[in-house]
Amino acid sequence: MYLLHLWHQLRRSFWFIPSLIAVAAAVVSQITLELDEALPWQDHKWLKWWIYSGGGEGAATLLSAIVGSMITATSITFSMTLVALTLTASQYGPRLLQNFMRRPGSQVVLGTFLATFTFSLLVLRSVRISGEAAVVPHLSVTVAIGLALTSVGVLIFFIHHIATAIQADTIISQVYGDLVASIARIFPEQIGKNASYDAALPPEQVEPDIACRQSIDQDGVPVRASSTGYLQAVDAEKLLALAVEHDLVIVLHHRPGQFIIQHQLVATLGLPTTNIDGQKLEPHVWDCLILGQERTSEQDVEFAMLQLVEVAVRALSPGINDPHTAMRCLDWLAAALCQLSRRGFPSPSRRDDSGQTRVIAERPSVAGLIDTAFHQIRQASSGKPDLYIRLIDGMSSVAEQTDTVTILEALKRHADMVWRDAQRSVLEPLDLADIERRHRRLSSVVGDRIDS
Repeated sequence: MYLLHLWHQLRRSFWFIPSLIAVAAAVVSQITLELDEALPWQDHKWLKWWIYSGGGEGAATLLSAIVGSMITATSITFSMTLVALTLTASQYGPRLLQNFMRRPGSQVVLGTFLATFTFSLLVLRSVRISGEAAVVPHLSVTVAIGLALTSVGVLIFFIHHIATAIQADTIISQVYGDLVASIARIFPEQIGKNASYDAALPPEQVEPDIACRQSIDQDGVPVRASSTGYLQAVDAEKLLALAVEHDLVIVLHHRPGQFIIQHQLVATLGLPTTNIDGQKLEPHVWDCLILGQERTSEQDVEFAMLQLVEVAVRALSPGINDPHTAMRCLDWLAAALCQLSRRGFPSPSRRDDSGQTRVIAERPSVAGLIDTAFHQIRQASSGKPDLYIRLIDGMSSVAEQTDTVTILEALKRHADMVWRDAQRSVLEPLDLADIERRHRRLSSVVGDRIDS
């Protein structure tokens, strides 16, 4: 789990891929220099059409020019990237910066410039121009020229990439892709081989788990946080193994995405009748929880959804006033909720191979995720009938694709709130009639789905 978390963090960083490319260029430079020493390129006249055939002074001048131009190109890349980051933060919100920085296009462009610079610099030091003792690495100089030409093409691509990357549609579609990936990764999420789901969990298993949690909350050993931060991930396999090893039942009181304050209660241990010191187990439980300074979408689908919501709410602010962007966000949010409606939400109770409850964990509820998707946008849409209409249309799209009563009831509740807000803030009777017609149609769809 920690390796996966580290990989997730590295993917979100802006330096990782460029660093790998630069290191690879350094390795390739040594390989080409070895080939230059081992192979007599000058003996093969048919190679003169594509292998550099000039002298040492010309090679040194050429490599020096490439090194200098790559520094300039890298500076331009950094400047354009910083401008794009500034525009993204001010227009769409600072939390979207990690999505922008994770885009592979910008990282590969920067990596290509750094690779060309590193390769040319390392080859330059091997060029000797002292008369008959001149040493010219013909193959390496040729590769450096090829990298320089590639960098020109990459620079043209980067200009197009930046112009596309700061467009609202591009950012929204990327955030939606991250949200869908989070949904696929988290739902359903299993701890242990026999994890159960709400739809298939019989009452004879649910009731003992409820009683077990109540007993543990009263008599269990508390585990308190040793630091402050956002819970980014839970090492589920390690936590389950710890519970099985010591014959425990562990109750987690927080889920990924929630903020934890030092000394706050994060878990409770239900100890067996044997003599086990629960205080000694606290560090082992805490080691299964990964905290950080910011929320991530690694195990937190709500955060990925909030990024789309933030774009929509900022678009509806008086300073920007871009309802079309907000409506696009609503379209993608409806698509994501349709994805969620077709997936099973894991039970809070996780069991070992023998079927015994070992971990009782907090989890996001479907009603809570629907609240996350619609509450802030509805509140920011006051007096805007086009947004009210798009809100109810999105809810109707989700309602038509699910038979889950919990989801249908949550959609109906939000549609009723939209209708009440519209009655208070929309003055035009025809606009109000359009909203009422859509609200009535959604109510009919939800009623038919629940009855069936």
